[in-house]
Amino acid sequence: QGGRSVKLLVHHSRNSVQKQWNETVLLSYGGFTRVIRTFSAQLVSLDSFSRIWKKLVDMGERLILEHGQEVAESVIVNLRELLSSVATLNVFSREQWDPIWIVLRNITDAYASLSNKPNETTLTAVSTAILYLYTNNHSYFTDEDENRWLHIWKWLGVTSRSTNPNLLSAVQR
Repeated sequence: QGGRSVKLLVHHSRNSVQKQWNETVLLSYGGFTRVIRTFSAQLVSLDSFSRIWKKLVDMGERLILEHGQEVAESVIVNLRELLSSVATLNVFSREQWDPIWIVLRNITDAYASLSNKPNETTLTAVSTAILYLYTNNHSYFTDEDENRWLHIWKWLGVTSRSTNPNLLSAVQR
């Protein structure tokens, strides 16, 4: 401001390089998925759309598995919204639907193999995503989709544990 120094305040929850990088990742991935969702009706007709879609979904899987809880939860929501956006198109294609199911299965299997299970909010993000998919897009489900869906639910029910033994966890409710 007019050659004077200005103090910049950084919120305490964003005071590390890693936290700032995570926020950058979330904003970038979220922005990209928003563009795809918004213009999916036009983009799906492009020859390169399936390739772009696959890269976007694969990137989501890597972000979920390689970053922390906050990134994983946000990307899971983005993937759910992507899947819902293509399911409502008249030109709906398994090329868009199947890769996201594969990612959801892969992250479920990866989480299952960890000795340190994901926390309850991450599990809730997964359960909310697949419940939303079933509720809003059940008419598109094949038998294979229902098996995928049930596999994820089975794992969530086994993995999710309340800290109070007398209560069900949020996922189990």
